[in-house]
Amino acid sequence: MAISTITIDSVQRLGKLRALHGVNNGPYSWDGLMDLTVPFQAAKFPSVRLHDVHYPARDVVDINVVFPDMSRDPDDPAAYDFARTDHYLQAIAAVGCPITYRLGYAIDHHPFKKYVYPPADPARWARVCLGIARHYNAGWAKGYQNMVARWEILNEPDLRSGPHVSPAEPSPTWQGTWEQYLELYALTSQLLKTHNPHWLVGGPAALNTGTGMIEKLLEHCRRHHLPIDFCSWHHYGNDPYAIADEARKLRQTLDDSGFADCQSILDEWHYLPPGMDWNTIMTGVHYARKQQMRAEMTGDRAAAFAAATLLLLQDAPIDMANFYSGDMIPYFGIFDSVGGPLKTYYALLAISILLETPHRLPVQVAAGLPGLIAACGTSDDGQRTTLLLVNHSDRYHAPQVILAGQPLASQHTDCRMISSEHNLATWPVEATGQISLPPRSVALVQATPR
Repeated sequence: MAISTITIDSVQRLGKLRALHGVNNGPYSWDGLMDLTVPFQAAKFPSVRLHDVHYPARDVVDINVVFPDMSRDPDDPAAYDFARTDHYLQAIAAVGCPITYRLGYAIDHHPFKKYVYPPADPARWARVCLGIARHYNAGWAKGYQNMVARWEILNEPDLRSGPHVSPAEPSPTWQGTWEQYLELYALTSQLLKTHNPHWLVGGPAALNTGTGMIEKLLEHCRRHHLPIDFCSWHHYGNDPYAIADEARKLRQTLDDSGFADCQSILDEWHYLPPGMDWNTIMTGVHYARKQQMRAEMTGDRAAAFAAATLLLLQDAPIDMANFYSGDMIPYFGIFDSVGGPLKTYYALLAISILLETPHRLPVQVAAGLPGLIAACGTSDDGQRTTLLLVNHSDRYHAPQVILAGQPLASQHTDCRMISSEHNLATWPVEATGQISLPPRSVALVQATPR
């Protein structure tokens, strides 16, 4: 039986590999009780987006905690409570991550929701956003200079219905109409851009890109000459190819609408197991079912999905991506309840190690390897090569790796495995250059000449 091969061209270079393994939320987690700075530094996350910070004890970032009394004057520094949010953002800045600050509120699943309704005075709300932006980017109110890279206006205003929203309850993100969101976006984006045209503003952090709501926002911006530097969107699913396809469709939408310079940012994405949905996470579902979903969303399937997605996005028209989430949020976090790294963390760490050899090399995966995705990079001097193999199928594969016309074993190799049993543990490379890939696994291979 013929052995399927993976062939790497060590001469031709395809440009640079892109760092797309950003996350949501920073290294201070669990209401500030856990400091994850060390694993953050190791993974070299390229960006951090702020949403659901310290969930469910939301005491930073959100407008209701930074500006707790909407009756006060947004131009009065004493009306703001910046202290805890300052501390939180300082920790992110210390690890060198550019920040996307979501102006708005965390998701609210409580039956008695407080902050999902349109503000009584949208113009005042926009002025509060300007006060926050001035504090973190212009030194206002004993603040900082250029700490935040992007300002995102609200989160998922299109979350109106579906299996994760009870018909008897308001939306957990935005109970206003789409027209009310457009008004709030217009007021806030114009105010921030008028104060500083170099600040990047955007939205709508859409849960779905296929509802037509993004097109309505773009048309509103075109008609009223509103700024939109980036269009943000979300994807939860189990097919990594679907995310790349969605990125291409959205890029086409932006270009066709006259916004070729508008960045496409996937600032929430995560694995959602087949046969399970948001109802599994909600109350009323049997505990064993919740445990199963948590295990799948943080286990080998999720790790393989995350790594496969990030490799496929290398060729997708996307400017930035942020995995949800980089903290300890149940189901979605990359750390467990005591700060231990989960398999999804190791998948993002493997991506960061691949990026240490940044020059992309052509990789050809032979037929007969369904579900296998590969990417390879080399160092500036060509003396170090890193190959990342992702098997996101339920089958075993044992491909032979050919590097520069020779079996991989002709090089000094260090192979590490992420699987159901391993977290970047040492893994053998056969003398033939074959690597055994268990179902739902990620292999990180580093090679140097003998």
